[in-house]
Amino acid sequence: MNKQNVIVFGGTGYLGGALVKELVRRDCSVTIADLAPPHDCSNVEFVRVDITDLNQVRDVVQKGAIVANFAGIADLNQAKAMPRECIDVNIGGNYNILQACHEKGVKKYCYASSAYVYSAHGSFYRISKRTSEEYVAEYGRKFSLPYLILRYGSLYGGQSNDSNGMHRMVKKALNEKSLFYDGAPSDSREFIHVSDASEITADLLLGPEENAAFLLTGTERYTMQELFSLLEEIVNEKLDVEFTNSQSSDHYRMTQYNFVPIQAKRISKPIHTDLGNGLMDLVNSLFVEKNKD
Repeated sequence: MNKQNVIVFGGTGYLGGALVKELVRRDCSVTIADLAPPHDCSNVEFVRVDITDLNQVRDVVQKGAIVANFAGIADLNQAKAMPRECIDVNIGGNYNILQACHEKGVKKYCYASSAYVYSAHGSFYRISKRTSEEYVAEYGRKFSLPYLILRYGSLYGGQSNDSNGMHRMVKKALNEKSLFYDGAPSDSREFIHVSDASEITADLLLGPEENAAFLLTGTERYTMQELFSLLEEIVNEKLDVEFTNSQSSDHYRMTQYNFVPIQAKRISKPIHTDLGNGLMDLVNSLFVEKNKD
């Protein structure tokens, strides 16, 4: 059988990078299109691409390929501080990839969205994701471009950095023996490990599903108080915990469902990474990094 040809825009990033590793594990032919190369290019092709440049995007998109868009501004606070750039990169970049996919006749287009599209929260980030979803769905209808919309919940673990909320909290717990959350102890999330998310994503990319939206979340809901208590046990330290109890946060409190968007089918892995084990891995990697000298 011929290898599946997959082009991953944003394949150097957090979730995009995890997906690339999973696709390589499944013996796909993978091309990363991003601004900076990955640390390991041994099993993939890398092409430097600025998604705001339509001609650069056209040059990398190939007929018959599966194209996944994980590029753009992914941090809510960065998007809030840079609304113009959020439009140019998240919406304009998505349009450029869609247009190139339409012109070249790709097999399937996958757009990485967010659970925030359900919400009234999320500021410019949510608006950019919601708008981009509608462009994807309209291209599918107007040009018969097969597509997937994948809405990701609260990701954690893996090769995360300070743009990831869980990463910031665990790092603060280790370095400062404290935890801070802009919200209430009863705020809750269904955390999903990035490895679980990348496996589900690969299943959907390489499978028959198309012209549909999926919500990828964890299987268990934790309040922030429960999460912090779990983290205290794992690091074996009494932590100074602070909640702002803010009602005006850009993050949702209990649920992201504030209005009804394009219908999505919920999907999660029956066999998944337990939150405690995932946190242990993250704590260990950050501890090693902190003490590497």
